[in-house]
Amino acid sequence: MPGSIACGRCGASLRLAATTIGIHPPRAGALTKQWRRWVPLRNRYFYAVRDLFRKPLLDVSAFFLRGVDLRELSSAVIVRMIVPGWAQIYRGQARRGQLFLFPWLVLLFLSVLCLGSTASGWCFGFLISLHAMSIVDLFARFEGVERGRRLVVCFLVLALVSMPYILVVTQSARVISVRQFLADAEPFSSGDVVLYRPRAYLNSGPQIGDVVIYRNRPYRTGGVNGLYVYDGEWVNRIVAAGGSHVVWKNSQLTVDGQPAEHLPLNASRLPAAMEVLVPADCFCILPTTIPNPGAPLDKQSSEALSIVDRTSILGKVIVRNYPPHRWWWLN
Repeated sequence: MPGSIACGRCGASLRLAATTIGIHPPRAGALTKQWRRWVPLRNRYFYAVRDLFRKPLLDVSAFFLRGVDLRELSSAVIVRMIVPGWAQIYRGQARRGQLFLFPWLVLLFLSVLCLGSTASGWCFGFLISLHAMSIVDLFARFEGVERGRRLVVCFLVLALVSMPYILVVTQSARVISVRQFLADAEPFSSGDVVLYRPRAYLNSGPQIGDVVIYRNRPYRTGGVNGLYVYDGEWVNRIVAAGGSHVVWKNSQLTVDGQPAEHLPLNASRLPAAMEVLVPADCFCILPTTIPNPGAPLDKQSSEALSIVDRTSILGKVIVRNYPPHRWWWLN
């Protein structure tokens, strides 16, 4: 009975130190009961399904994990597997860990430095492979295991390691994206890579003076080689906003009759004179970095290509990061 200090049958003490033993068993809460109704893990049908698939799952696990020794796997090792070689150093294999760590750091630096280029892609691929090799080195025990089974284990580890890298790259592309130039257009050359922020103008509009990447409306004009269509993504500076009157004459740029505070990139490509009335909700971006189709842009083409609507601006350009010797902070 509640409050009893001894068992009514045998007289054994029901006290531990000075605390009376509770005789009321703990009861499951409302949330726990609801969870058990939704996920009936203790239902006999669950045990039947579990037993049905247990042997096939064990067989598959034995097939893929043959040659893998997980006895030394611990939470400390799992955390250190994030960086190749760190787990080896933790387990006392400092020299072996350094052989993975230092090349991985070099490849990581080069892949970020040359981001968006072919060289960056190669470095990133080798970086993932090196990370997978470091994990295989931790747990693989291939003595007496046939070559095919070794390849299965290595490819399985490579696939698992690649997933976090792909997730990081996918999320990073929402913050910083890349574009590579495929044609010469001073001050850019074929193969140059620029980094830009695609979400820079989510909360505020573009500002005069910003260097942006934009897509012009398709424009057709005649050239030395016949009809030419201007349709692509270019990089240049915003020189005026909607409602402005832009005039280029005698190598001087004026906006609403006042000297412009910001000049376009490579202003030497502008025609001798031009005049642009910028519509509302549009910006003036002079087309001085568009590849030359075989003849300089005339006055009419330059004026038509200078008007860019707000939706055509893809983001704010940060830097030209590749090739490294042409590194240029664009602001």
